[in-house]
Amino acid sequence: MIDTYSAALAFIHGRTQFKKAPTLSRMRQFLHELGDPQLKVAGIHVAGTNGKGSTVANLRELFMADGLTVGTFTSPFIVRFNERISVDGTPISDEELVGLVQQIQPIVAKLDATLASGAPQNLRSLPQ
Repeated sequence: MIDTYSAALAFIHGRTQFKKAPTLSRMRQFLHELGDPQLKVAGIHVAGTNGKGSTVANLRELFMADGLTVGTFTSPFIVRFNERISVDGTPISDEELVGLVQQIQPIVAKLDATLASGAPQNLRSLPQ
């Protein structure tokens, strides 16, 4: 069982990057096993070459000023992995990260065992 911060990071970063499939079917199955959390939240996906971080920071401040709770998931991190996942600008705690990894690990194991291409390899998305 994953019960430490270092074990959680090892699990996240330890997924092989070589099993690539040009479809979204694995990710759709993964999200379905999690209860389709993407359908339960309003989201904005910020993409592009430059300015993503400042755009996300400005949007976060605007939405928070309007009384909304704002979760962000960004990449890369500067000092600690926890910076990537935050709520209202506060990074996720080590304990919360461990809890999320404990939640997804059995699903990843199940999909690795049942899907020919395995579970998603790059576990950069964690459940809400």
